[in-house]
Amino acid sequence: MIKVKPLTSDLVDSFNTNLREDPLTNFLYLLDLHDSRERKKSEFYLALRDDRIEGKLVIYRGMEIASVWIRGNEEAASRLLEAIAVPDRAIFTVDRELGDVIRRRLSIRAEYPTEVMVVRTGEHRVFVKHEVEHLREEHAINYLRLFREYQPSLGTIKKEEIQKFRGDLEKRDFHGIFVNGTLVSTTVLYGSPASEDIRWIGFTFTKEGYRGRGFATSTVSRAVSDAFQNSAVRNIGLMVRSTNAPAKHVYGKIGFKKHSELAWLNYNTDMAP
Repeated sequence: MIKVKPLTSDLVDSFNTNLREDPLTNFLYLLDLHDSRERKKSEFYLALRDDRIEGKLVIYRGMEIASVWIRGNEEAASRLLEAIAVPDRAIFTVDRELGDVIRRRLSIRAEYPTEVMVVRTGEHRVFVKHEVEHLREEHAINYLRLFREYQPSLGTIKKEEIQKFRGDLEKRDFHGIFVNGTLVSTTVLYGSPASEDIRWIGFTFTKEGYRGRGFATSTVSRAVSDAFQNSAVRNIGLMVRSTNAPAKHVYGKIGFKKHSELAWLNYNTDMAP
């Protein structure tokens, strides 16, 4: 019989070992587990059968819309969903075959097939045709304005959000391209204290009206090139919507290849990957 338990100190080692079986697909799990600041924003649950992990669920509350990750078999996923209080608004990222499990319990607005892609050291190609800057604290408002174009439902930018994001700019590696003082394209490179050999690309976005000029190719190329300057880094991963042909073309050009398949499901939100 499967039992659901919140993560306790006696289960951390087993959970960590389980995640490391596929550290690329589980990168964000590992980040939330090992980064002290991210861990405070996360809730972890395990589905156990005779002390063997058959499923895991993480609720990340570091953004206005909660992010829920679920991996495992259908029985484990069902038990995990029954055991938690589902956030009012959430993005579910799950193993693709678990989509039915989510839909049976929740009214899902939209579902997108996604995939994790990876580029390995020595296999990347660099195409930097624009001046790419490392974003600093003073660029917080520029970044948040661009992010609002990606997700306008977040509403007005608040002073508290700007202050919080300044800390994120110090902690993460943000790359961007400015045109006449306007931030028009950006990508973020994440590291994890649990995975010195892996980095992760997130939020690659170009402002409408500036697309098709190679800005995203330049920002991602610069981020990848900078990451591989560290000899310990062997793999760089990212997640992309499977039907986003322009983005997949950019990533493929740089050297990224499909690693695994997932599904993104919207619960009371319209955000798309």
